[in-house]
Amino acid sequence: NAMIAAYVQHGYGEEAFALFLQMQQEGLKPSGSTFLCVLGACASPAALAEGKLIHANIVSCRLESDIVVGTALVNMYGKCGCLTDATTVFGKMLQRDTVSYNVMITAFAQNGHAKDALKLFGEMQLEGVKPDEITFTSILSACSHAGRLDDGWRYFISMMRDHDVTPTVEHYGCMVDLLGRAGQLDEAQDLINSMPFKADAFVWSNLLGACRLHGDVERGEHAAERIFELDPKDPGPYVSLSNMYAAANRWDDVARVRKTMDDKGMKKQVGCSCIEVNHRVHEFVAGD
Repeated sequence: NAMIAAYVQHGYGEEAFALFLQMQQEGLKPSGSTFLCVLGACASPAALAEGKLIHANIVSCRLESDIVVGTALVNMYGKCGCLTDATTVFGKMLQRDTVSYNVMITAFAQNGHAKDALKLFGEMQLEGVKPDEITFTSILSACSHAGRLDDGWRYFISMMRDHDVTPTVEHYGCMVDLLGRAGQLDEAQDLINSMPFKADAFVWSNLLGACRLHGDVERGEHAAERIFELDPKDPGPYVSLSNMYAAANRWDDVARVRKTMDDKGMKKQVGCSCIEVNHRVHEFVAGD
């Protein structure tokens, strides 16, 4: 278990899964802790097949209804985008705590099912399970991606008034994102200025993204400058700023930003895709 956990913590998912199989071949029975460790290596679409194999082992060990193992299964399926499987496992759990609900709500929110996330949040409260900071981060994120501005404000106010949860920088960041997506950039800026603590790069990045979306170059430049100060090694704001200048046909500024990136040795992170063929996962990038 310790060796599997070490592999997972350092990003060696294939080695962790291979060791899990070796463990079984040597006649050692996996425990709940074993499954918790190895499921961490399967929380991506590229490892879904392995995750389902582990699920089958969990069922054979009669651990699917265990609250901790069940929650880990829901998390794995959620991160793989398999909401039907995640919901099925969640429904079979004999007990559900705050963490269980958080994982399921987050799965809905991250996969674009805001309505289901908000519905489950309502059921959570009816069951008497107390929401925490993570719950509201997922709920506000769901509202943001679905453009539910009024709901977002209602939950933001409710977390303080009804649930005694103090907003963190993550919650403010979600609200800035929500306001920004709705085109309310002045309100988003006012919220940042009224925060009881200094805004971090996450908050300013959300404002920068909104400025790029709505073409507010001047405010976007201000947001980018704040990110440069807080996280100078991040190429993201340079790329966003360059794209914003390009949309405004300010090509001299585009060239200036790109030269700055070159001088600093920064490169845009290349996006990649994965496809599974004959039980083997292949990764490729643009141009392959």
